[in-house]
Amino acid sequence: MSTAAAVIPAGVDVIDYDALYADYSVSLVDTLRGFSPKVPGLELWVPDEGLDVSLRNLLDSAANLGRATVCLQLGERSAAQLSEAQLLELGNGFGQARVERRGSVILFEVSGLGAAPMTAAAQAPERKAAVVAERQVPAAAPATERKTENFEGYERKLRELASVVELGASAPSNAAGTVAAFSQASCTLTLLVGVDHVVLSAQGDAPDEVRQLLLAELGRLVTGQPVLEACFHGTLRLEHRLRPVATERPLSGIVLPRAVHPHFALAEDLLRGALAQYRSLSGFDVTRTQHDDRPRSEWLAASLDERKGRLEAALVEILPGFGLEASDVGVVSIRYDVRVELGLSEAWKELDQPRLVLALERELQGRVDPRLEVYVQELKDKNQLRRLALVETP
Repeated sequence: MSTAAAVIPAGVDVIDYDALYADYSVSLVDTLRGFSPKVPGLELWVPDEGLDVSLRNLLDSAANLGRATVCLQLGERSAAQLSEAQLLELGNGFGQARVERRGSVILFEVSGLGAAPMTAAAQAPERKAAVVAERQVPAAAPATERKTENFEGYERKLRELASVVELGASAPSNAAGTVAAFSQASCTLTLLVGVDHVVLSAQGDAPDEVRQLLLAELGRLVTGQPVLEACFHGTLRLEHRLRPVATERPLSGIVLPRAVHPHFALAEDLLRGALAQYRSLSGFDVTRTQHDDRPRSEWLAASLDERKGRLEAALVEILPGFGLEASDVGVVSIRYDVRVELGLSEAWKELDQPRLVLALERELQGRVDPRLEVYVQELKDKNQLRRLALVETP
């Protein structure tokens, strides 16, 4: 007997989840690249051994890519991992969920994807602790997966940027395009998207200063980006931009912003909702993006000496925060406009080099150009005879 309010119609397009999962697993070995399920609207789905995580990823992919409804058939083994009540609570975080048992299998349908989520009271118990006051986060990670609820480090970075971020900046009065807005948890994100599907401006509105600062920085990061790039990767850029330099990674494994803190989950939901609104208003149905950022025009126009000068000036400001001096890092080369190769002194031997190089890259991206990639100078073999032997070997 179904726990849902209505029976799933017989004519619904049903996706065999177990077969889809098996095909994806095989493609990881047999396919060189592009190993994604061949189902429209699920191109961004990354399966997981845990059914709850895997289903969240699948529904998130469908919602982001504009699919309105998903109906899955869960085989006997998969169906045993979650109760019908748990499936309903999970699905209601994304839309309207229905569950129906048919023999040994379960049909799990979620419709209205991309619409406003259910209230916090209807969400899964493990996610209720992550909902603070009026925040309603449809796919927030369980509290056990989140390393910390502390937002202080991110907030400090936001306030550092406040002097260069105009709060509530509006779009130019003469700009032409489609206005797409989405509201959640008393916050609103409004995008002005041009005829070429590029975000011309992004304006956020929130009832408190911290989230207002967050949405202002989000707007700055997505402005000028293609709408798919902005809505798919805007929150990733935001978390990476604000992540405290001197702290450990906020999560083990792949850092998904919505699992770091509810504020980032809110930003992601606003972007996803604005994208759905833009699709409905403009008929935009593209689901794949091949966008690749180019450096800013002022960086491209600069000479090699000017580029090195800007990098060295930024390093002088950055390095004391790591307990290092300007003489401990040198700019060795700049290749392909974006590849910055650094030479490190002996002082680096006792330090966690990979973490510090990534932190330096993040700081240089923020101060010089966001497209820069930082590498460490390749170490040469100091044994002259061995080097000569390698050169002379036919």
